[in-house]
Amino acid sequence: MRQFVKNNRPYAQTSREDFAQKYLAEGCLEVPVLYEENFIDPTWNGTTFIEGATPEEIAEANKPKVPCSISRMRLKLELFERNITVEDIVDTIASIPSAVFSEAEKQKALIKFQEATSYDRYNADLNLIATLMGLSQEDLDEIFINGNQ
Repeated sequence: MRQFVKNNRPYAQTSREDFAQKYLAEGCLEVPVLYEENFIDPTWNGTTFIEGATPEEIAEANKPKVPCSISRMRLKLELFERNITVEDIVDTIASIPSAVFSEAEKQKALIKFQEATSYDRYNADLNLIATLMGLSQEDLDEIFINGNQ
């Protein structure tokens, strides 16, 4: 297997001579080390591949991904871990100012909360209720991440 880099970044690996000639014609450099690492931003330093990403970029890339949804059971278990009860949520929905939600909208929000089989992380009603309960966006992210593990 032959390894090629372009602009000091891994470009291609091949065992085919015709591809090797194509990569060389494209301005690639053949290097003696096969890129087999798991870097965020692999960079060829003339001898070996090194991590080219900053510590901040590495930390960001390694953050858990926030799931788009969570099941009813998992959400309730995560809320339980945070000492948030169903009654707390019902009370919060009831306390939404009428300038924000009409009584009909409050009833719909209550039905959606109580009857849903899953919850969308970016649902506007969910985010409003969470904010009114003092939960930050980071708190919601944690609930969805932890609840889906």
